[in-house]
Amino acid sequence: MCTATLREIWPAIQRLLKYLEPHIGKEGLFVQRAETSKHAGNLNPGDVRTRAYMNILLYGTFRDAARIARELGLAAEAEAAQKRAESLGAALHERLWDEQKGCFIDALETPKFGPEANALALAMGLATHEQALRIVPQFRKIGHGKFQSLASRGEFEYGFAQTGVKTLFDHNWLKLLDPGWKGAWTTTECMGMMTKGWGDESHPDTAIAGHFSAYLLGVEPTSPGYATFSVRPQPTREVRWAKGLVPTPHGPIQAEWELTNDVFRLALAVPKGAKAGVWLPEGGVVTLNGKRQSRPFGWLTGRCEIEARGLPASAWADPTDKRVATEKLVTPVANAASSHEAGGWGVANLFAPEG
Repeated sequence: MCTATLREIWPAIQRLLKYLEPHIGKEGLFVQRAETSKHAGNLNPGDVRTRAYMNILLYGTFRDAARIARELGLAAEAEAAQKRAESLGAALHERLWDEQKGCFIDALETPKFGPEANALALAMGLATHEQALRIVPQFRKIGHGKFQSLASRGEFEYGFAQTGVKTLFDHNWLKLLDPGWKGAWTTTECMGMMTKGWGDESHPDTAIAGHFSAYLLGVEPTSPGYATFSVRPQPTREVRWAKGLVPTPHGPIQAEWELTNDVFRLALAVPKGAKAGVWLPEGGVVTLNGKRQSRPFGWLTGRCEIEARGLPASAWADPTDKRVATEKLVTPVANAASSHEAGGWGVANLFAPEG
């Protein structure tokens, strides 16, 4: 979002924080009231457990509010929100992290592995790297697509790209290829073929498009409106190249990379008024626009060609990946550019055999 948009929504954010603040108890954790318990993560009415998931949501709410306030120059508001985020984070680690189990527990009253809570903890960066290494192997398929999506996002956030891709394809997102699917803009909560009922056809928190642009292609904003952004590609066994356009208020970011054996090439076009920070793993000989380059690169502008030769085999290794190299790879190739093409989004229109 741009600063002007953040300024418009700030009053609503203030009202939300004012509502939430009184419901944080003496122990530093959110107190779920019976009258607000229904629909809180598929709970039954009256379920008032002290749940890790709800508290991690609040941690993220106050943390993000602090970021927005800082961007708007509201120092006092930013400090207050940041202090509350830090206190929630500390309480979560003290009371809801189980060191023996190596995970965040579901709730104080139900001290088992909480898949939703741990997926959210990874997606929000609440866990340390060491904690993430212990959490990830405990995941199994999560029935709700939104939580499976969070788990994958969290794995990518910690650089566990191979596991992140596996998590995506362990679920049923390939139903997007079903001829009966309504279109790429209708991502349902559990990714089931729902065509009637209460209209569960719009769940952006389930969608996975951002996984491909932000993690595999590697383009993420580091300030509002992509005024600055990072480029950190995450190749996997299945994904050896990526190419994409990321729309921004400054114009599209064009990025294209390919990994062939020990040679990595990145072509990047930074729109006018924006700056890019590029991250590559250590090792090898790096050139920028044909000239030998040391790292870090510093801010890049305009058109850039980066090449790294002699990268070690472990350059993008995923320490949580336990699969054998002979496992079948997922190799779909996108062949469509619009959600409005005639004939829908069936397999014939969306994917084509490579070559």
